[in-house]
Amino acid sequence: MFGGFGDAIKNLGKMQKLMKDDSFKSFLDHPGVKEMMQDAEFQKAVKSKNYMKLMQNQKLLKLMQDPEIQGKISKLNMDDFK
Repeated sequence: MFGGFGDAIKNLGKMQKLMKDDSFKSFLDHPGVKEMMQDAEFQKAVKSKNYMKLMQNQKLLKLMQDPEIQGKISKLNMDDFK
């Protein structure tokens, strides 16, 4: 009965924890990530959960090849947010 609402609350808690993480903040502060988050095509693919479109996004692919971004991602411990 409350499954959807409970899931939303659970995800909100995870997101709040993630937003307090220094490594995640550092990742979000990267100019390339900020630019990607403003990209309309990227936003549309995320909102529609179109993973194929995301995997084909050339800007995202280029960003993911950036050694600095790779270093920031490697510092994220996503197990803490499951």
